[in-house]
Amino acid sequence: MSSQVVITELPSAGAITGTEAVPIVQNGVTVQTTTAAISASPSQVYTYLTVNQTPQLANSRYVGVTNGLSITDGGAQGLFNISTTGALLSLVSSSAGIQVKTNATTLVNRSIAIANSGLSVTDGDGIAGNPTLSLTGQALNLANASFNGFMVLSTAGAVTSTTLVGTASQIGITNTNGVGNPVFSIANDPVMPGNGAMTIPIGTTGQQPVASAIGMIRYDTTVGGYFGYSGTGWNQFSLSGGVTQVNTGTGLTGGPITGVGTISIASTAVTAGSYGSATQVGTFTVNAQGQLTAAANLTITPSGIGAVASVSGTANEITATGASIVVLSLPAALTFTSKTVTGGAFNMTSATVGADTVTTNTATQTLTNKTISGASNTLNNIANASLTNSSVTVGTTAIALGASSLTLGGLTTVTVTQDPTVALDLATKQYVDAVAQGLDPKASCVAATTANITLSGTQTIDGVALIAGDRCLVKDQTLSQDNGIYLVAAGAWTRATDMDSWLEVPGAFTFIEQGTAYADTGWVCTSNAGGTLGTTPITWVQFAGVGSYTAGTGLTLTGTQFSITNTAVAASSYGSATQVGTFSVNAQGQLTLAANTTVTPAVGSITGLGTGVATALAVNTGTAGAFVLFNGALGTPSSGTVTNLTGTASININGTVGATTTNTGAFTTVAATTVTATTGIFGGTF
Repeated sequence: MSSQVVITELPSAGAITGTEAVPIVQNGVTVQTTTAAISASPSQVYTYLTVNQTPQLANSRYVGVTNGLSITDGGAQGLFNISTTGALLSLVSSSAGIQVKTNATTLVNRSIAIANSGLSVTDGDGIAGNPTLSLTGQALNLANASFNGFMVLSTAGAVTSTTLVGTASQIGITNTNGVGNPVFSIANDPVMPGNGAMTIPIGTTGQQPVASAIGMIRYDTTVGGYFGYSGTGWNQFSLSGGVTQVNTGTGLTGGPITGVGTISIASTAVTAGSYGSATQVGTFTVNAQGQLTAAANLTITPSGIGAVASVSGTANEITATGASIVVLSLPAALTFTSKTVTGGAFNMTSATVGADTVTTNTATQTLTNKTISGASNTLNNIANASLTNSSVTVGTTAIALGASSLTLGGLTTVTVTQDPTVALDLATKQYVDAVAQGLDPKASCVAATTANITLSGTQTIDGVALIAGDRCLVKDQTLSQDNGIYLVAAGAWTRATDMDSWLEVPGAFTFIEQGTAYADTGWVCTSNAGGTLGTTPITWVQFAGVGSYTAGTGLTLTGTQFSITNTAVAASSYGSATQVGTFSVNAQGQLTLAANTTVTPAVGSITGLGTGVATALAVNTGTAGAFVLFNGALGTPSSGTVTNLTGTASININGTVGATTTNTGAFTTVAATTVTATTGIFGGTF
């Protein structure tokens, strides 16, 4: 090979790795280096912009575009073109104005427009200036309003403020301008408007509220009546009569009672104590009510009671022995001189006169063919139950003779002859029809008057300290035209607005909330239509109350009926010709004890015994050998009756013994000078 070799004559190289040795001329001298060294030197210090990425130019940059632009390369010596595309191209071709992108590649021009009233716009397309939106009309007036609360739009577009307004005595409202939430409520002491009727809650008894408040009212369909709650329970209104006031008559105190009260028996002038003894007689004065109005003790003296001062016998007829206690007996020999025995009984085992058997003291006999005259005889030992007709039936209730009944059944109608005059009288239909009337309910009152008052200033009424604004029922004014419902004030009182004209007076009714006498009572105005307020009298009567009645000393209360309480005294008659009634009396003039005490006169010795003097000598009789008095006859009358002759003494009879009629069962005729009796009667003519 020649020393001169053309480079092209050399074989082709493989992949250059950078380690290959190559000759270079450096500063006129041929030296060797590597391909890697040549590649790294000299360093590029200039920046190149290329169409495409060129790795061989480390500092080169190439042209690229983002969204909205595109590149068109015309090639060597051709045009390299960057163009807009998509939405950017659409923007370039769009008209002037506000631009809106409608999709990924499209922009169109828009302008702001107003569709309805209340707004206006200037420069809506944004070409001449920024678009400006402005309020007009009502919207502008609303924006310019300087107040807070509810507003009103007028037909002319004006905006003004307003507030909610309730109705006095009907509807109350808080937060009336709406800044806070308005709250509607029924006013205190509301007045129902209109002239028709007010419907209150209606339901059955089972639907009554359990947790009830005082003053509630409702109509009970189970009972068919109006009820009110008083704090202690539901009570039915008495709209057609009933007990609204308890009055006290003669002999009683404590009335009239319209709420809670006590009825007592009025004390009389009697001093409580015991009256009457064995030596004193109690004397009493009794009024029409059976009360003792005066009582005293009167010492018993023989002359004062018509007693015999002394008793003596008659020889052969009656023997008298003893001083303080005189015993009368038959003498050993009993002589009847010029005497006629017309009746009586001899105390013997048995005796027969003619064909008839003489009745004895102790035996039981049956009367045959005898008639007892009711005009001259009183049968007091036959019990009512022993009579064939022993009871009386009223309606379906049988009432035993001598008994009474407070519950009569089976009566469909009862006819009475007059209208009621006192609280517990029976009310007739004509009376109820006459007083029945509609009621005009009023708001309840805090208290009710008990007497005439001054209608000004805060004051205490029926134990209740009233304050300004309280409602008060004034019903006891001396000038009754001034009665009514008033509002309490520090100055002059005014009539309540629900009763300040006469149209609101007739039939008005109200409840009383508090008070010593009238708490929880109801009152109705009985004044009629057509009056003049301030001139025509206004009258109030109680129609309902939940007050209780209490029986005082000597009284018993059963339901609504007061009765005088029984004492220990047995119902009977006390005092007789031979006995003195003794009594104990309490402060109410009632007898608490009563008894009979036999009068024992200090007879000493009894002389001058004659007809009728033995009326007080029943003491210690009936003993063996004693003479038993009969019809007040004692001594030696010219004629009379001998009763219960006992003993074995002889009886001298000078005269006639017996009657002349044989069917009387008495002796017919005993005619003899001497009749000697042992256990029977022997001798003589019968």
